[in-house]
Amino acid sequence: MPTDEDIRAFEQRRKALEQDCLGKFVVFHGGQLVGAFDDFDSAGEAALQFGESPSLIRKVGEASPRYNSISAIRS
Repeated sequence: MPTDEDIRAFEQRRKALEQDCLGKFVVFHGGQLVGAFDDFDSAGEAALQFGESPSLIRKVGEASPRYNSISAIRS
């Protein structure tokens, strides 16, 4: 699950993101915007750099929020 810190950071920047990144997938980690990506797979790859630490991936402009989390499985 994404952290409350990442959800708050997204909500605080929502209007600006909707103007600049509508339809893109954004990644937040540690309350910071990591980047905006054209597809979920690219956003997921960016989030994986943080290992098992949770990140928020959100599609900008999506009507009903669906927060996604991603973690890496290492062998």
